[in-house]
Order: sequence, then C-alpha cells, then structure tokens
Amino acid sequence: MARSPRFSHNHYRSAAALACSALLLTGCGQQKSADEASRAASEQAAQRERQRDRLGRQGKNPSLPSNTKLSPYLAAHQDDLVSWAPWGQDAFELALAENKPVLLSIGFSACHWCHVMQKESFNDPATAKYMNDHFINVLVDREERPDVDAIYTRQLEALSVRPGWPMTLFLRPDGQAFYAGTYYPPGDETAPHSFRKVLTQVNDMWLSDHRAVDAACARVADTLAARDKDAGRSQSLTYANLNFALGRLLQRCDLEYGGLKQSRKYPAAVVNTLVMRLLASEEMHRSYADLLPHCRAYVAATLDGMANGQINDQVGAGFFRYATNKQWLRPHFEKMLSDNALISQNYFEAYGLTKSNYWLTKGVQTIEFMLDELALPSGLFAGSLSADSVEAGGTGAEKKEGEGAFYTFSAQDLEQALPAEMRARVAASCNFTAAGNCGAGKNLPYFNSSPNKAAAYDGLKKLEYWRLRRPKPVRNDTAVAAWNGMAISSLVSAYRATRNPKYLEVAQKAANVLLLKLSLPDKLLHSDISTQQGFLDDYAYVEKALLDLYEVDRNSLWLQKARDLNALVLERFLEQDSGKFLYAPRAASAPARSNVYATTDGTWPGAAGVAIENLIRLDAFPKVASDGGTGADYLAIARRSLTASGRAMQEDPVAHASMLVALERFLRARTSFVQN
Repeated sequence: MARSPRFSHNHYRSAAALACSALLLTGCGQQKSADEASRAASEQAAQRERQRDRLGRQGKNPSLPSNTKLSPYLAAHQDDLVSWAPWGQDAFELALAENKPVLLSIGFSACHWCHVMQKESFNDPATAKYMNDHFINVLVDREERPDVDAIYTRQLEALSVRPGWPMTLFLRPDGQAFYAGTYYPPGDETAPHSFRKVLTQVNDMWLSDHRAVDAACARVADTLAARDKDAGRSQSLTYANLNFALGRLLQRCDLEYGGLKQSRKYPAAVVNTLVMRLLASEEMHRSYADLLPHCRAYVAATLDGMANGQINDQVGAGFFRYATNKQWLRPHFEKMLSDNALISQNYFEAYGLTKSNYWLTKGVQTIEFMLDELALPSGLFAGSLSADSVEAGGTGAEKKEGEGAFYTFSAQDLEQALPAEMRARVAASCNFTAAGNCGAGKNLPYFNSSPNKAAAYDGLKKLEYWRLRRPKPVRNDTAVAAWNGMAISSLVSAYRATRNPKYLEVAQKAANVLLLKLSLPDKLLHSDISTQQGFLDDYAYVEKALLDLYEVDRNSLWLQKARDLNALVLERFLEQDSGKFLYAPRAASAPARSNVYATTDGTWPGAAGVAIENLIRLDAFPKVASDGGTGADYLAIARRSLTASGRAMQEDPVAHASMLVALERFLRARTSFVQN
C-alpha cells in the first residue's frame, strides 16, 4: 500500500484561495494590492516549505542532525507511516504556521506498550493519514531527552493522568499540553477510548473550541505553579523532621510484601536506601528507636519479596522493570541497567547491615547479569534489554514478537527441556501451573519464601541453557552517562562486599572509558551517540561514581575529575535565587520553556539529592583551585538546597526519598563537625 504523504498540502490550497479572494474583492482597479496579497501568500508557503526542509521530512523520518547517530528508539520509527518530526523549535513554528496542534509521543526502546502502539496505530494507514493531515507529530526518545520527558510528565500529572509510556500529549504551538494520555488502543472513531476516537475529539476541540484548549492549558499552568510554590517552602533541617518524614513514608510502605502500597510494584531503590541508612544511624537508634522495627520489617519484606518474586529472573538473573501485583508477580519484562545497578546496591547495603549471605548472593547475581548481558566491548554498559522478543517457532512472515517470550515457559517447553522427574520437582518448587502462572499457559519461576533452591537448582540451570536457543531480546547499546555512573558505583559496592578484584577492575576500566568518550573539557555528554550536553543526573551520578572509586583505590585522578564535574554542576545547574538544582542546563529544553527542578524522584532517584550528597562528600577533602576557584562552602550550598525543599520532603517523603538520603548524610556530617 502506498504511503500517505509526509505533509498535507492544504496550506497551499488555502494560500491560493486567499489570493483569489483578494482579487475578487478588490477588482481590477486595485490589482497592485491583489499582487501584494499573492506575493505574501506565496512567501508564507515558501517559508513553510523551508521549515519542512529544516525538519528533514523529505527522506526517512525522523532526521536528527544534532546527533551523530539515531537512538535505537528513533531508528526503529524511521519507516513508520506517521510523518515524525524531531523535537525542536522548527516543529512548533510549523504548527503555529499551519494552525495545528502538536502530537507529542514520548517512549523508549525497551518499552513493550511503545512497540504495541507503533504497530497498532503508527503503522495503520488510516490512523497515520489522520495524524499527518491534522497534527504536527513529534517523536521523542525519553532516554535521549529525559529533560523533555520530565517536563511533560509534570504536565501529564497536572492533567490528572498517571505517568506511563508511551506518553501521548497534545500541545499548543507554545508547547503547553491541553490533552494527554499514555497508551491508547486501536479502533475507529466509534470505539470508546480508541486512539482514532481521541484524535478526532482533539482535532474537533482544536478547530471549534479554543476556549476549552486555553482553559486546559491554564489549569495545567496554575497546578504546576501551585505545586512549585508549595514545594519551595523551607523547613529546618533536624533529625526530628527526618524522623517525621520517615514515619509518613512508612505509612505508604507495604510491610507484608515489601515495596510501596500501589498497584504496580517498582523496586523503589532509593526508598530502600533511605530506610537502610536510617537503620544504620546511631542518632535514629538513640532518639527514634520506635520506628526501627517497622524499618526492619520493610527491608526484609522488600528484599525477600523482590528476590523470590517474578520481578527477579530466577533462571538467568537480573531484575525486570516492575511487577503488576503486590506479591512482585506478573512483571513487565524490560531489564534496565539503571534498575539493576541500583537494586544490586540495595542488596549490598543490606548485606552490610545484616551479613545475610542470601542478600549478598542476590547482589552478586545481579552484578554478574550486568556483566554478562549489558557489558559493551568498549568497557561501558548498554542501557536495556527490550521487553519483547520473537516467539519460538516464528520465522519470516510468521515471525511474531511477544512480551516476555524469551523468559516464559509453556508446558510443552518444559517437556522438551527437562526430564520427567526434574520437571515435576521444578514445577512444584517454582509454582508452575497447567494454566500458566503468568496466564495464557505461560510460566515464570518464583518462590513463596526465602528459598532453599536446592530442589530446583539443577532444573533452573537446565532451563537457562535451553532458553538460550531462543532469539534474545533486543539490546539498546546506547551508553548513557548517568546509568554508567550507577553501574560503576554498583561495581564498587560489589568489590567492598566481596573483595573480588574483578569488580574493581571493571569499574576502573568503565570510568576511564567514560571519561575518555563522554567527558569534554567544558561539558559531560549525555551518551556515546549524542552531542547533547548531559543533564544533572549524568553529572551527579558520574561524579558519585568517581568519588566511590576514589574511596577504595585512592587514585587522585578520580577525585580531580569529580571536582571538575562538581564545578560545572554549580555553574550550570544551581539556581542561585532558590538554591535548588535544575534538571537541565538553562534553556536546554526549548521550546517547552519550563525549568524542572531535580528534587523529586521518578524512574530513578532525583539527581539533586545525589548532587547534594556529592557536595557533602567533597567537603571532607581539602579545597583546591579547581573547586570553582571560589573556595565554595559545600556544606552551606547543601544546607540551602535542602532547606528550600524541607517542607516538600516532609509532606511527600516518597517523592523526595533521594533528598531525605542527602539530608541524613548532611545531618551526620554536621554532627561529626560539631563533635570534632
């Protein structure tokens, strides 16, 4: 079937009609005015054509000239029937010129529902034609532009939509959202909640009810302004306030199954870190011991629940993105470097507190998964493994992708892979059922309690070798600075816990390669395929990794580079008026002209908390000229930033767990200073 045109040419017809109307109205005696109108209309058309040329819409889409290489997510959409424009001012100017809303789709390469929506809607001829005719369609990879994702996650929430991906937003040409959702199912205009129905409703709203569009944008702006005002209220920094925040946080924790009380169970690694930090705090033991039993219960339930549940790949190790029920079962099958790096650190932290060999083993298994599946030849680490993979038996035109196809086992799979006696033992130990414990006849191993896996061990190893014959999930080989910083820190944690020199050597190599490939004299790059300057999490997590390395090997290079990065952080991300840290360098996210603070936690811990911890750690070392040349008082900067978000930490501790972690370190450092 022929593709729909990249652009609607209605604007040409509109311009011609405008010129003809001018001639009819003015008459022959005013030919000069008519000629001027015609020239103006022609110039408008030419200007729009130039805008389209700048968008790179004459070849494959999208074209991103700012990058040395397309991200895997954007590359996968090059042949979509939808005519995608890259994020940038040109797309919004074209939307203004053609009086069309912007349809912004944000996703990432490992996202299952992103793949589904691409197949169902973006490559459906009727849907794609409607999108091309009525919208300026902009595609963003959230892993490439997390700043854009952060801006529109806030706007999505302000429109009372729970964040998720793909993120689907409809924007005015000024970048303000007036309608939003996540995944929309296919269907025609009559199907309730279908994407085609949403498209027609939004288009009708845009053409006939601009008051409603403007009112929705105003509500979003007012909601965000109120949130920012509330979040900016200061609060004193004391252990009493930290204890109060902990009490409120524990109310939202599931002490039976672990994690947070919500329908989807995410690892919440930073919450785990906070609780374990407080369990190790002498001040908390001395003055606030009443909460400590609840903290211990939470840690045990969370780490055991995750370790034994389906969110943990019991066959090949590593953790999936999240689980869809409270017992850590029915996962979504993305495996992210960031998640696994942070989770492994949780288990090493827990081992340091309890000396539990089971938790140590889980940490090591997760690190080994990262080394086996995500390590790149360069020495850096890939970003993720896709949730989807080719289902067994499919070839050529019959090839079919399914979520979790690589990881799950049918009854027929088990018969082929395991002898009868071993199959019965594995089925009993790992909760396999005839109907499939993941539904549709598919099984995924899990355990009911901290297990003695001896009964199932041989069978699980055999299943691991057997499933390696299947097509593996696609790996996103992009090396993101922040996530590699997390990986280096997790390797340092593994070395501290095990004293295995392999982990330290891999961490050192990764740090050297990262500094060689991504660190320039005046900036840190976001990834190895981009010229985009890094965001605060890139700077903060790489700086943290370098400090972690310095603490174990005392190589002065790491400390010097950490100081260099810190000077750039203070110069480019610290908002002087408020004392808060911005997520992106100023004006980096245009045309969505919005500053997003890095104080709240999202997919991974908020970068401001990490940046503040780095300041506190650097304060313990003698100042040198490279620290900005100003003799900056790191503790004073940390105090000001924490104070600015003090009330927000108390009112919503779950969303500010990384800031509370930084507060605990600040209070510990201040107490140590006073005592000394």
